[in-house]
Amino acid sequence: MKTLRLETTAPFQGLAELVAYDEGLFEKEGIKIEWMDREKGVDKSPQMHITDHKDASRFLSHGKMMEAGQADLYNACEWGNYSRVEKSKVGSRQVGRRSIVTFAALVVRPDSPVQTPQQFANVPIGVPMYSGTHYLCLQMLEGFVPRELIKIGRVPNGSNYRFKMLMDKTIEATTLTEPYISLAEKMGCRVVISAFHHGTEVASDRVDAETYAAFNRARTYCAEKNIPIPESFENNSHKVMWNALLGKGRTLAGAEANGTRLKPKRRNADYESEIKNLSDVVEQAIYESDAVFYYLRS
Repeated sequence: MKTLRLETTAPFQGLAELVAYDEGLFEKEGIKIEWMDREKGVDKSPQMHITDHKDASRFLSHGKMMEAGQADLYNACEWGNYSRVEKSKVGSRQVGRRSIVTFAALVVRPDSPVQTPQQFANVPIGVPMYSGTHYLCLQMLEGFVPRELIKIGRVPNGSNYRFKMLMDKTIEATTLTEPYISLAEKMGCRVVISAFHHGTEVASDRVDAETYAAFNRARTYCAEKNIPIPESFENNSHKVMWNALLGKGRTLAGAEANGTRLKPKRRNADYESEIKNLSDVVEQAIYESDAVFYYLRS
């Protein structure tokens, strides 16, 4: 049994690995997975004064454990990974595309005057630098707004943190991934523009071709065999999103799934009464992002 140390991942970007791990599929391929917490000690405060990615670190979260010699494999957006591999001090390299094509959106609060992408000119947007939605934000807006008028500032990775900052009015706009896009829409927020983006996997020299092939077999089995998630599946949020990705049953907020894009039910007309307890919801979910699924269910 070969031990493979993975940096921790999230369902929106690494659900296949999480399901394969919980279903024991890696062990069937002769791989013992150890999860290395890349989020421990990460500063999650907003730093909107940092407007140039060159003033931010590439390794605040993704790649941090590998650079410290404590992980063998991680996945993140391909653009950020090009940059991380370029500056790696441990000889890490990109070895393949990750298993999920990620969906993300640029979101504003209900009270925002922004209705169209053109209106983002000179509007501060919080993005997690060197993460996928940082680059995606620029790509989405460059067809509508001159580059010099796209104003970004650094906020932390993790849509749960950015969503809370948006609703607290710490920032005026930000990028989100699921399930926080669905939660934002349920709370009356507006998706102004959205798109998909790729991710890649970065490996240390401990990951040879045979090991990576076994890793891929375990996680692709989940999708190719349309593996059902039993009712005894311990992590309910993984079960909900996995079924959503396969187009099965009830999904977030009782909506029907369309690929990785989940359409929430219509919110209540009285926005103020609906969000008055939002801060409590977000506070409880902030350190346990899985918890948001329970608040999304009607």
